[in-house]
Amino acid sequence: MYPAVNPAPSQAPTTGLPSVIKIGALLSLSGDLASYGQTAKAALMLAQQDINAYLNSTRPGVQVQFVVEDTATKPDQALSELQTLAAQGIKFFIGPTTSAELKKYNQLCRKQSVNSNFYFFNLCRTGSKQAIYIQNGSYR
Repeated sequence: MYPAVNPAPSQAPTTGLPSVIKIGALLSLSGDLASYGQTAKAALMLAQQDINAYLNSTRPGVQVQFVVEDTATKPDQALSELQTLAAQGIKFFIGPTTSAELKKYNQLCRKQSVNSNFYFFNLCRTGSKQAIYIQNGSYR
């Protein structure tokens, strides 16, 4: 009889999902729109607790983690924080707060020659699209 094979630590047992699903949160925690960012962060931390409680009962071993970065309501800093999160393999994002920050993200995607697919849930209050998919620099 062969010994049981345990799943790799980075994989949740029996689901094939990673044990931690990371979602980037690009929020204005400082700067002109800090109150929006602080509110969004508090909501995300509550949502993370609720989601993980649900996952614990339905998909044991799988957790969601919101990785929060401060864009300071500055497009250049927002771009830097996006690059930091993307380097961690994160492709799903909540934020940014402003359309100017989102335009910076689009510029980055257009400059990259490699396949760069990112998904954003845009927090822009006046934007016509709340969910945006950027594929190789093109809005979808």
